[in-house]
Amino acid sequence: MEDGAPIVRVVHDHDGDWQFIGPVDDPGEDGGKVSCFHCIIERDPSIKVLAGLPVGMRALRDSVSDKWEWQEIEKEEEPAES
Repeated sequence: MEDGAPIVRVVHDHDGDWQFIGPVDDPGEDGGKVSCFHCIIERDPSIKVLAGLPVGMRALRDSVSDKWEWQEIEKEEEPAES
């Protein structure tokens, strides 16, 4: 959020949690931050189109000018809780 990177991946995991992710060099790196949904929408209004993203799905795009592509998430793909 702080560096102004675009949101290019949104995950609505099987537990019902949402993740808004920018481009990352190391997807395993722990750099998560808690943010209110309103702050996410304020930063990037295009996220509104994902309000209906069902649980167990993710949306991906290469850049903010691209359309979101929705994909189903297999349970095995989700990170295990520590």
